[in-house]
Amino acid sequence: MRLVIIAWIVSASALACTTSRGLSYEGVSAPVEAAPVHRPEQQAGVACARAALAEASSEHLSRIDSRLPSLPADASERTFLSLEQLGWSIMDVAQASADERLYRTAEHVSDCMLAVDSRHQGARLLRGHALASQHRFKDAERLARSLVETRGSPEDYGLLGDALIEQGDFGSAVDAYQRLMDMKPGPAAYARASHVRWLLGDIDGAIGLLERAGFASTSMAPGAAAWGRVQLAELYFERNDRARGDVDRARWLIEASLDVVPSFPHALLLRGQLHLDEGAPEAAYADFAQVARAFASVESVWAAIEAADLSGERARASELELDLADWGATEDPRTYALFLASRRKSLDLAGGLIALELERRRDPLTLGVAAWVAHARGDHAAASAYIEQARAHGTRDARISLHAAAIALAAGEREAAERTAREAQSLRHMLFPSEQRLLDQLTRRLGSSSSSSIPPSGDRE
Repeated sequence: MRLVIIAWIVSASALACTTSRGLSYEGVSAPVEAAPVHRPEQQAGVACARAALAEASSEHLSRIDSRLPSLPADASERTFLSLEQLGWSIMDVAQASADERLYRTAEHVSDCMLAVDSRHQGARLLRGHALASQHRFKDAERLARSLVETRGSPEDYGLLGDALIEQGDFGSAVDAYQRLMDMKPGPAAYARASHVRWLLGDIDGAIGLLERAGFASTSMAPGAAAWGRVQLAELYFERNDRARGDVDRARWLIEASLDVVPSFPHALLLRGQLHLDEGAPEAAYADFAQVARAFASVESVWAAIEAADLSGERARASELELDLADWGATEDPRTYALFLASRRKSLDLAGGLIALELERRRDPLTLGVAAWVAHARGDHAAASAYIEQARAHGTRDARISLHAAAIALAAGEREAAERTAREAQSLRHMLFPSEQRLLDQLTRRLGSSSSSSIPPSGDRE
């Protein structure tokens, strides 16, 4: 299970340079490039930001209410720096709380600044990250390219790489990240480089680079520090080298994340997965349910369904699934499409959801979901094409490997099915219980003389 509630390369690695003073989300401490602004316009900018906060319904905003700037009496630059600081603080709270509605609030704050000074580069960078965090990658790319052309700061190249990698333009994204690394090696660059190494299937390289990012630093904003620690914990858990103490390291990092942000949703989800791997479904359910109650996501509710099923609580699992049907398609279309395909339910809806997602992004995980949905719908040609694209760079993901094996077997490609099934077996601890059952079924079929297809689901029996 890879925790991709939003693209972590966008929302976490950019946070890596945030200071405890909240001066920036990307380490934007360069002089603010603001045109001279008259006092009434300054007042309008701050009033606009206040209105954006008032419109936001998130309870998590109480954490930053005290950071709302008062209007400075002197230079306009101070007003813009205060509003910029507010915007990045909102981004950090959004990350810490998994409340994605706050990215829209951060976008509103940037719009308030740009309404006063349309050339303000800090506001444009803030807006770009808010757009990317809302999965509006084409819009973020356009803004990032404009920033690169007019300013060309390391942070601008980071944003450009983030937008490109989600849209599947791997080569151009790596070029942008390399410019960032050349100009400003540091946490933001190392975190992005780690993600690239993971996409290339180099788990050791990904771990080494993320370790260098320094997410244990006490000078980092809470959301950034917590998120980075969970990402490193997940990489350790994925590698799962007992001789190197990977699981113990993962467990320690999860708790360290919770020390920084109590009840951090991503930490609880990963801890629940560790509980599942240890054969403790009730403990897993407690973590998953806590996340689902605080701020429901498709991934957390799906995880809770799996844990309830494993505990024999079928009624509870069915209740959760019915509730998920009310909002899953709008909250997280990609993950909900995967959920439906895995259960072979509402496949037309799943097909429509993933089709819309493919218009916005074509990263390996999205292509993998598209492959699984196509397989569930019986479109084996499309499934084979999508899974080939998902694996083009060597990405080692448990679900992609599992689905590749089933798709290859359905296409009569037994050797490829056996190879990818072995990959999935090496990563089975990253799968949900129903997916592990599917893998076991697939392995049995590959071990028999039959080469017939298996159903693309983890149906409960």
